Amino acid sequence: MLHFDKELHNLINTHSINEKYKKGEIINSANYSSKTFFIIDGQAKIYLKKGRQLFFLHPLNTINLITSLFIFSTKYRHYDLCLKFTTNTTVLIIDNHLIEEWSNHYIELKTVMLSSSKYMINSLISTYNNLAFLNANQKVFNYLKTFFVINNNKRLRFSFTEIAFDINISRALVSKVVKKLAEEKKISYNINGIKILDFG
Repeated sequence: MLHFDKELHNLINTHSINEKYKKGEIINSANYSSKTFFIIDGQAKIYLKKGRQLFFLHPLNTINLITSLFIFSTKYRHYDLCLKFTTNTTVLIIDNHLIEEWSNHYIELKTVMLSSSKYMINSLISTYNNLAFLNANQKVFNYLKTFFVINNNKRLRFSFTEIAFDINISRALVSKVVKKLAEEKKISYNINGIKILDFG
């Protein structure tokens, strides 16, 4: 649910397209240039795409407006972005020019748009940093922290295959790192999922 005031909420609902995507579906920036997505039910992940390889940037969900919003913008023309839906998901799709027009009149929308852009830039920097400078332990731990911060540190379920795909290391190495993090008391790991114990 979008927590804007009633007038802005009605504008968005009136001028948006409601689309439903199935778990596992992927959409690319080339097909949705200059569109803004609001996730209203479900979850997705944003990836940087280079050739056939995907590099995880950050998750999208409905915890708050920043993490429910994604902008397919021509400003990102130097690289391709895509969304992969991790559950059956419902989104509202709106033309960027309308969002830009409304943000001049509604300060709450402008604040959300600026925060979302900052979040995106920080994700890009973090991804490049992970690829270039971090070891496997740091990559896995940072990946887990990304999800727990926006989910209020609830216990979450991850498959080792999913983590390995997103941070480009082997599944066996993910398993080894998770066990080590549990031994170091940085995480709690059992059949019910993973929980961060120490964010340091």
